[in-house]
Formats: sequence, C-alpha cells, structure tokens
Amino acid sequence: MRTSSPLGCMNSIICPFCTAKLKYDPSRTGKRGRCPVCSNAFQLSSPRTHESSQGTVGQAVEGSGVIRPAAPEAVAALIGVLELHGSMVQDLGLRIKKLEAIKALGQMGPAALAGVPIIMEYRRAFEYEWFPAVMSAVTKIDPAAALVMADEELRDAISRLQSYPRNCVGEHDWFGGAVTIFRNCQFGPAGAAAIPVLTNRLDDASLTIRVQAACLLAELGAGERVLPLLIETVERGVRNYDSKDGSYDLGVIAIEAVGWVGTAGAAAVPALVAALPKYHYRVRAAESLWRVGDVGQAVRALTEAAAADDFDWSGKAVDLLGAIGELAAVAVHVLIRLLEAGRGRTVSSSSIATPARVVRALGDIGPAAAAAVPVILNLSTRFCPSTAAATALMRIDPATYAERL
Repeated sequence: MRTSSPLGCMNSIICPFCTAKLKYDPSRTGKRGRCPVCSNAFQLSSPRTHESSQGTVGQAVEGSGVIRPAAPEAVAALIGVLELHGSMVQDLGLRIKKLEAIKALGQMGPAALAGVPIIMEYRRAFEYEWFPAVMSAVTKIDPAAALVMADEELRDAISRLQSYPRNCVGEHDWFGGAVTIFRNCQFGPAGAAAIPVLTNRLDDASLTIRVQAACLLAELGAGERVLPLLIETVERGVRNYDSKDGSYDLGVIAIEAVGWVGTAGAAAVPALVAALPKYHYRVRAAESLWRVGDVGQAVRALTEAAAADDFDWSGKAVDLLGAIGELAAVAVHVLIRLLEAGRGRTVSSSSIATPARVVRALGDIGPAAAAAVPVILNLSTRFCPSTAAATALMRIDPATYAERL
C-alpha cells in the first residue's frame, strides 16, 4: 500500500539530462524515475547525495549511478523535445512538455544559445499566449536577441491594430482578435506605444471597436479618460444581460477593464454593484470592486460565490479571497467549510475550489486564518500536496509549522 510522505517532505532533484527542477516522494529514493520534460530515466538520489554532486556539468555523480551529460547534450535533448511533431491542440501532454522544455532551456542561460532559434518559433503559438514564456527564456539566454524580438512583435501588434480602415461593418471581429494578441504578448511598459492608435479608435462608428479599444487603453494605464464609456458599457450589459445583441460580451470586458483603472475608477462602484446579481458578472465585478477600492463589497460577493461551490466560479472566487489577503478574514469560515466538504475531491478543473486551492487562499490570508489549522493538519496528501499545506501553515501559524518539521 502506498503511504503519503509527512507534511512538507518532498525531495528536490535536478534532472541530469535537461536540468529541470523536479520533486519526488522520499519513499522513491534509490529507484529510477523519468523526467516529465525530456523523458530521460535516471536514479533518484537522496537530497544529501544530490546536493553534494552539483559540480560541473558532465561530472560523474557518485552514488547515483548517473553521468551528467555535457551542457550541449542537455541542450540537444531539449531541442529534440521542441522538434517533436504532433498537434499541440489535440495532445495536451505534448503541449506541456514543449512549454516546459522552453522554460528549462531558459534556466540554462547562455549555454542554451543553440536553442534560441527554435524557441523563437513558438512565440506566436496559441495566438501569442506562449510569447511571455518564450520572451522570458530568450532573455535569459540571449538578451540582445530578446530585445530585437520584442521590438519586432510590438511593431507588428501595433500595425495589426491600425491596419484596416475605420468605420467598417464587421471590422470589430478582426479588431478584437488584434486586441487579444496584443494582450497575450504582455509587452509591459513598452505597450504604451499603442496608446495613440487605440485613442484614434475611440470615435469609431462601431461601438464594439470603441469598447475594445477603451478596455485595452485601461489595461495600458490610460483608463481614466475612457472610464465613462466603460461604466456605460457595464450598465448596458446589466440591462441587456439576457439579450443577444452583444451587450453581455462587451459588459464582461468592460467590467474587467474598470479594475485596471484602479482607485481612480471609484465612480464605477454603483455600476459594478448592480452587476453583482448577474451570475457570470458576479466574480468579475467583485474583483474590479476590490481593485477600485471597495474591499468590503468585494469580499462579501466573493464569499458568497465561494460558498456556492459551483463548477464555474468558486475556484476563481477562492483565489481572489487569497489575493485580497488579511482583509478577507471574514471569509475564513466559508473556506474551512469548503475544505471539509472537499476533502475527497479529486476532480481536476480550473474553475472549482479544490482543497489545494482553498489551502493556498487560507495561507495568503495569514494569521487571521488560524481557525483553519486543525483542518489543514488533517488533510490527506492525496487531495492536497504536502508542500501546499506546509506553505499555508508557515504563513498562518509558524510555530505549528516548526513543530511539524
């Protein structure tokens, strides 16, 4: 029968083939394991043996039976992963493996220079969703190449935003795609270069284009000017929530955009509060209420959404309560109930409040979540990783955490 490791006890090891950082159950020490990134098998050494063996790459690892290959061989193994054929849309495993390979190459720094060309081939994957990871890896390997790539993509993204004539019927579908790509790239402060182009779209004949431009302007830090349009769009979305005229969809992005305005968006509080009763608006509106400064109403709405424990929004509500931190202390009793009710939950979903998710939120709330400590201590590692429970305990009750080591 397989037994769980003690709270917080997971060994760390670096794959000798691709240098990916991995964790494994101490009970498997001395056995062979397979790296999920490069697929090479090797013996799992004890932490002490492993730490003493971190010499130069290519050195023999005494006691583990493994020869760490030279850096070029490790780079070649990871490049081989990126060269694998197959549909990343249909094969989730392949997608994860390639993304991890990109990250691992980045961790190797300049030694992975040979991998830069193929890494850069993935910068436009999934409508540029991978661009931030690619940018991060290339920056660590070859900063000069990363700057050139970022400049090229920023110019292309701005060009897409201004390419087509104004006031064209149906243009909003294309423009919305260009906005999505721009957001996925996460250009940071450099993205402000698009503000003039977006501002020029604020008087477009298409309401959809005007709202899409306003939302991106808010994300780029120029939201105060477009706040009235965003508020109007939220109000229209609430009024026409069940209609099929596009008001609902525009309301979704406008609610999120108001949050980007920050405390300067306090004028939007009434519109956001009016959106709370709408099921698919509630958590989004609560998040924006928190960001514009109305923490009290945000926490109340998020607590109700978390307590509902549904498959759509409870997980996001729990995450936001954790992000709010100690100011969300009034929600601790609800989070404890979720933890007790979800002890046996093994379903994997990005939407629901899994035990691990709830534990992380309690840890983020900190000492105010002390009432949750007994429940956390009794969690099975089958349903909540011991590292997540240990981290939460350390933040809530350092003394209890120290006793459990």
